[in-house]
Amino acid sequence: MNKKDRDSSAKRKRGLLEALSSQSSIEAMVDDWISKYKENQKSGFLDLAQLLSDAAGHNKHISTEMIEEQNVKQTIDSLASSISGDVNPPVMNKRVKVNIAVFFQRLIQKCNSLLFDNYLLDMFFSFLVPMSLHSMRAFRFVGTLVGLKIMTALVNVLKVTSDHCEIAQQQLATEQSKDINSQSSDRVELLQDQITELSRNREELNAWLHDYSLKIIFKERILDKMPEIQILCLSEVATWMQICPNIFMIDKYLLYYKLLMACPSANVRETILKSFLLLYETRSVNDNLQTFTTKHISSFVAMTLDASINVSVVALNLLTEIMKTIGPRVLDEYRDHIFLLVFSKHKQVATGAGTFLLTYLDAQMEEKPSHFNILINLVEFFEEAHLPLHAPFMVEALLHKCPALTDWEVMCSVLIRDCGDMTLEQENCFLKIMTAAMNQACNGISPRTKDAKPIMTAKMVKMRDIHKLKITEYFTEHLPRLLHKYRENSDKVVMFLQIIKHLRFERIIPTKQGIFNSFSKSIENLIEIHSDEQVLRGCCDVMEFINSELHSAAEFGDSMWDSVEGHIFGKFMQAVEQIQKCIQVNISPSDDQTFIICNTLEKLVIFCEYKDRKWEELWIVCLNFITHSRNHLEFPVNFITNCIKICHLKVLWDRKGLDSFSEEKLTESLGVPLQSKLQQLLYVLQQLMTHEIMELRETAYFVICDVLLIFCEDCMTSVKNLGIIADETLKPLLQNFVEKMVFQGDYVEVKKGFTLEFRRSVLTAYCKLVSYGMLDIKAGIWIFNYYEKKGKDYYDILKKTFVNMLESDAIECGRALMNMLISSFRFLLENEKRTLQSIKQMLGGHYGTFSQLLSTCPQAFLHFHQEGILFAFGKDADSKGNKIFLEILLEFVEALTPSQSTFLLELVKRLEGNSPEESSCSAGYRNSLFRKSKSVTPTKKRESSQPSIKQQSRSNSRPAKRFSTRNIEDNISKITFEAPSAAKRKTSVSNSSVKIKKNIGKYEC
Repeated sequence: MNKKDRDSSAKRKRGLLEALSSQSSIEAMVDDWISKYKENQKSGFLDLAQLLSDAAGHNKHISTEMIEEQNVKQTIDSLASSISGDVNPPVMNKRVKVNIAVFFQRLIQKCNSLLFDNYLLDMFFSFLVPMSLHSMRAFRFVGTLVGLKIMTALVNVLKVTSDHCEIAQQQLATEQSKDINSQSSDRVELLQDQITELSRNREELNAWLHDYSLKIIFKERILDKMPEIQILCLSEVATWMQICPNIFMIDKYLLYYKLLMACPSANVRETILKSFLLLYETRSVNDNLQTFTTKHISSFVAMTLDASINVSVVALNLLTEIMKTIGPRVLDEYRDHIFLLVFSKHKQVATGAGTFLLTYLDAQMEEKPSHFNILINLVEFFEEAHLPLHAPFMVEALLHKCPALTDWEVMCSVLIRDCGDMTLEQENCFLKIMTAAMNQACNGISPRTKDAKPIMTAKMVKMRDIHKLKITEYFTEHLPRLLHKYRENSDKVVMFLQIIKHLRFERIIPTKQGIFNSFSKSIENLIEIHSDEQVLRGCCDVMEFINSELHSAAEFGDSMWDSVEGHIFGKFMQAVEQIQKCIQVNISPSDDQTFIICNTLEKLVIFCEYKDRKWEELWIVCLNFITHSRNHLEFPVNFITNCIKICHLKVLWDRKGLDSFSEEKLTESLGVPLQSKLQQLLYVLQQLMTHEIMELRETAYFVICDVLLIFCEDCMTSVKNLGIIADETLKPLLQNFVEKMVFQGDYVEVKKGFTLEFRRSVLTAYCKLVSYGMLDIKAGIWIFNYYEKKGKDYYDILKKTFVNMLESDAIECGRALMNMLISSFRFLLENEKRTLQSIKQMLGGHYGTFSQLLSTCPQAFLHFHQEGILFAFGKDADSKGNKIFLEILLEFVEALTPSQSTFLLELVKRLEGNSPEESSCSAGYRNSLFRKSKSVTPTKKRESSQPSIKQQSRSNSRPAKRFSTRNIEDNISKITFEAPSAAKRKTSVSNSSVKIKKNIGKYEC
């Protein structure tokens, strides 16, 4: 393009399109165009045609000669040929598209008198219709957009014309009904002329709409392959139905919606629903639409389960509006299906279903329901849903639409009067809904996104404080009495304890200390009479909340802890003394004495998880019970396991106490008592590893693993002689336990509740000991023998463990893996009498994954092959020579580098020289090494999808430790193999402030 053409193009672009793209006034542009059109019709039409072609992205100027010499189709084809396919047309810009639509609508409205000049509409539609039918999408979209917007404007004009015609007819009828003497002949004649003109204009508009626009543009483009064009058609026809329902709200147009309900495009389906929603919200409904909706209501209900969340939400809103307009009877058949969507995992869908539920419940009542009646209805619905664990999901869906869920006064009154006429099941449902509503209102944590922390705005914080104050106002005086009333029902007690966490105790203590004392007595009574773990933990959480969160109430929280723990501890020690007296005189303890000591110890275990109590007597008593249980079990198994937990928690609290000392004050003498306890505990637990009762062996195993990991030598360098290691007598015990529990399957017959999760936790505990060096590589390599049989269940654990073994000692790991391969080869060849081909297939697949990992460390892979070669030629101390094994080694040659192949080739030749005869196996292996040594290594190193072992070790030298001793089985099960180096772990353990409240011993090293 030369300079003259560029200047012409720039000048042309400073036209309607550029004005519409900027912030120019559309009203002024319309007025200017009308003035220009009145002066010269052809020039005005060319401006509109130029605007359409510019919007489609063409780069040619439309001249009068092009319109006169060519037909319209040829002109449009010539314009389309200049459009590049990779250029986004200007009309796809949202602002330009909206401005073009507004421009043409305002144009039609303002040039009302010019519409019937037999030129404007004729010429414009002669250009617009072929454009909307063009094969190029940009032209087709522009033609459809402008054509539909003009049709909408014409429908508005048709509506106004029809209204004026009706008014004129009414005025004419009124004038003609007068007496002959009172009639005005001039007015009658004027009205008749006006009616004639309006009728002619209305008929002409109908002709334009039906003959050109509807028959050609709308009907052709409603089934277009381009979803954007379909959306335009559906949106505009809904507008026409809203303006002129008698003309457009008929089956002829409604069937298009039914036809496109199954459209693959989610945006098209959403537009269909939004169109109907617009009609129902504006009450632009006639009998045809109601009949159509009733007939196809099942299709709307099915769309509530659409793959697109937006479609589902709009479908639910539409069904709510249909129920408001037509009535709930039309949806009686599908209401249960829609109601259950309040439990959906998608919050938007659940909120839409919640609105439908509330609207349906309101429609069932003749008068406006009170908050009490709404709560009763919600309780009945929740009971019938049979989803007792999903109350938070339902509450979140209804909370912002149902003020009754935050009417704490009504809820409190329902509890005071014994929940009205509710059944026992309904009472439980009511309490679940109430506690869920309190958690939502006060914490704002969504049950659908538990891991995401809520972003609290200033308004949300203010509302949260208001809710807490109201809850404190209405529930403070009644909660102690309710706790006492329902003290025997564990589920209800747990829910009432959750309410206490939402109270503002700083508002209670200064003025109502008696109420706080009643809370304290209630919690003490609950701990006294209950043995349910949830109730006990709920009481401890409340005391911890009062003690930690509220500084003004901290002294009251400490007093509650001291009173409760002192009472339970005294009761336990008293029971111990009585039992010891019985044992001394050879009398078996009574059932009551056994129950008291077991019950109080179970409570002490929970207390020890929250606070550190310097109860040395408790340590001595529990250790003695564990020691005596090795030979003769006089108490229930649960009692002994609790004793183990007490001793475990005690050493963890003592370990935590060492962190309170600075490095200057931390001397060796401070760790002597803890070292003595560790030795005693490990000794008795090691004896329990051979006990006949399975539960004791389980507990002992997990505690030993936890203690070995926490008190390893790397983590305890700050206190000398406090680090511990696994001795030679403990290693086989741990190995036998893992082998029997995880791989052999004997435990399945003993314990019916045996799960894969438990087996994985057992294996993970052992693998962590290997990964951190508590056990050597030889003690961990045996687990890979079970990879073929159990790899499906434990593949991730075995692979991570092998990677960490490579990081710690790659060469030894390579040798150990080859020794394991040799053992498997001997067993298959000698005992099972397998053929060489079957052995190759089994061992090749078995060790293929680990050899690939091993190949990332060249030295380890080299020693792996070297050990195999020495075994094959009988140069190993324990081998007699078996050259068939070289056929197995052939499976691993491809991963060797040329330099490694050269070294191994020399080794094979040297060993063959000492061998009296040559076999085909050694020749094949030697030839493979020779070909590999001659292969050319590419100069540019190919990037690997996974980093090598060395690269991994630079960033993550050792796996992270994470412990939680609340549930001792789960402490070891959460294995994570990514962590900083050992030096960083050492610093982290000595300097970190470790929280030991609910998760005592959770060391992040």
